[in-house]
Amino acid sequence: MSRLWPIAASACRSAISSGSVARPRAARPSPSAPELTSSTSRPLRASAASASTTANRRASASEPSSWVSTRVPTFTTTRRAARSTDRSSSRSPMAPTAVPDRRRARKGGVLHWRPGSVPCRGEPATVYPRILGLPSWGLMIGLGTLTGYLLLARLARRDGHHRDLAIDLTWIVVLGGLVGSRALHVLEYWDVYRNLPPVEMLRIDRGGMSWYGMFATILPAAWWYARRHGLSLLEVFDLGTVYLPVAQAFGRTGCFLAGCCWGKPAEHTLWAPIAVRFPVGSPAWLEEAVHALGIEHGSVAQLRAQLGSLPPALREGSYALIPVQLLMAGFGAAVLAFYLLYHGRHRRLGQPFAAVFTLLALGRFGFEFLRADNPMVGEFTLHQWISLALAAAGALLWWALGRWAPPYEPRAAAARD
Repeated sequence: MSRLWPIAASACRSAISSGSVARPRAARPSPSAPELTSSTSRPLRASAASASTTANRRASASEPSSWVSTRVPTFTTTRRAARSTDRSSSRSPMAPTAVPDRRRARKGGVLHWRPGSVPCRGEPATVYPRILGLPSWGLMIGLGTLTGYLLLARLARRDGHHRDLAIDLTWIVVLGGLVGSRALHVLEYWDVYRNLPPVEMLRIDRGGMSWYGMFATILPAAWWYARRHGLSLLEVFDLGTVYLPVAQAFGRTGCFLAGCCWGKPAEHTLWAPIAVRFPVGSPAWLEEAVHALGIEHGSVAQLRAQLGSLPPALREGSYALIPVQLLMAGFGAAVLAFYLLYHGRHRRLGQPFAAVFTLLALGRFGFEFLRADNPMVGEFTLHQWISLALAAAGALLWWALGRWAPPYEPRAAAARD
């Protein structure tokens, strides 16, 4: 018997290598199903476990999906998602994969958001990813505030001002910006907030800011501060202007991570390589799902319960959208570079403020054509009408300051103390 064992082993190896006998493979449980374990808490790797898993998958194919199985926030391309879809066409609906919307995505790399798994009938967790345990939107606001303060302190010191000026202006910008931007957002969407508890108007932790609203509070506060401390109003405006492009760069990055201020569908092939898809439960998906179901409004929990009624492309997330938030953030960084170069040049007081003000207004007018979240007022959105008025006023102010404003002259170094 011992002599026959080497011969039998050799025959088995030959059969396996020739493909006549299939190698036993480990069971690959569904991502949303618990892992099969033995009494010793080890994964079952016998062929019986594989057959049991296959039977469970077939049995669950007729059951409605109650979970959206997703992963840690990552980005995948359309081609990669398509390949994974082909390989997993026989998987259970309990573990859906990202199916790109070929009508909108077409060819090219489309980024996909994949948040953690949340139940369909429960309220979603925070949509945006967390960085170092902090909400990414709030982290971007904090980084923007810190960056603006450091730049403002350096510019104020170079101009001969006391370092307390940077701290005071930072408080004015932060507090005034939060109050004004939140107030304009509530007024713009008053038809929604009037049906909610009053405390919801103060929930800035859930987002909801309007860029132009902060000017209604910051400019009067800066005028009061300059008059109280005997400073030139134009000089204070020039220094505080650094916060405008910084807020644009960091704030719009936070908007992208939060999933708000989304763009229009990337129907043109020009946008396909950089288009993004936001997850189920995000603001963009919520509006598209409401529109697809033909209802006026609905909570995330209600819409999650009707995932089967949505178009296939919306069951895994939003349509492929233009990342207008990142485009606006890049534009803000470019305007910041222009401001830092222009501030120390030979010019008139107030001209850096007027120039940056005009550039940001013109940029906002153009980027509004790529956004899909703001309501229309006639031919343009409300922010586009405001942008046109502010751009014209800023250009006129820059021209007037160039003719009549006093020239820029840094203070003496002794004044810094």
